[in-house]
Amino acid sequence: MSAQIKLGTFQDGIHQYERAVTTLYDYLSAISTQTVTPAVLTLHQLRIVLHRVKEHILNQPKLALPGDPDADVWSYYGYIRAIPAIVGQTLLVSLQIPLADILTTLRFYRIHSFPLLDPHTQQQFSYELENPYLAIDAKTDYYTLPAEAEVSLYIATRGKWCQLAQPMYTVDTSRHCILALFLKQNALITKFCTIIRHWSTGVYAAQLQPCIWVVSLAKSMLLRTECVTTG
Repeated sequence: MSAQIKLGTFQDGIHQYERAVTTLYDYLSAISTQTVTPAVLTLHQLRIVLHRVKEHILNQPKLALPGDPDADVWSYYGYIRAIPAIVGQTLLVSLQIPLADILTTLRFYRIHSFPLLDPHTQQQFSYELENPYLAIDAKTDYYTLPAEAEVSLYIATRGKWCQLAQPMYTVDTSRHCILALFLKQNALITKFCTIIRHWSTGVYAAQLQPCIWVVSLAKSMLLRTECVTTG
């Protein structure tokens, strides 16, 4: 009986050691990748943290959590970041939780610079854009040039999550060509836009999205469209 008790105690000690190692691995993985998983922060703990944040920003009418702490709690695992810091001999891990600016609404645009073909010089001319994307508020007061990753997140979440690391600019003081073109401000286009010149083959075509193409021609050309059906 004594041997069985010692063996059981030994096995319990091994299981505790395995759990401790697994927990340590989960924490180190979260720190190295800055991601948070239910193994590090349980669903219950995450809800508590989100409700505390919600209470803390009650006096900030401009800020709000981007999702309901109860109904959308699972989505937060994809966007919360774990930021490590060492203070003396203590490792501190802070949570970076995104907040929504509910008073500012941005519209995202994909900007294309299509060339103009000159049949006499066999050259094509296009504007050099600072960025392929533009986000501007509804009142046309502020804008930003979002990065590819920021736009991908915006599209993947259907506009629900919009984490912008790029600075916001005022439209009135803009020196960006892409904004001048978007607002059709000819004087600013002349001042801030650079024209790129290349040799042309006479035809330019680009696909904007499935079934939508833009074609630029140096001279009239007969185009034929074929629709292929599958069934």
